[in-house]
Amino acid sequence: MRRLKNVAMTAITGKGAEMMLGEMADIVVEAVQLVAEDVDGKKTVDPDDISVVRRYGASVDDSKLVARPHHRQRKSAPRLCPRR
Repeated sequence: MRRLKNVAMTAITGKGAEMMLGEMADIVVEAVQLVAEDVDGKKTVDPDDISVVRRYGASVDDSKLVARPHHRQRKSAPRLCPRR
């Protein structure tokens, strides 16, 4: 887990969140652990299972992990013709 936190800290560096580096790395590690799956004896993570949402006007220290049930939605094709 320490190695994963170091990777997270390296990835966060330079993104404007350095003042909360340790806390942000802890959030990342927790998120990865929540979605990690065992595949053939190895832990794997699908990056699409984690979303980062930016709240404009909020500060970095307002960051938190929000665990929600996994729902993949199909995007419908845009209408090419207006409805009448």
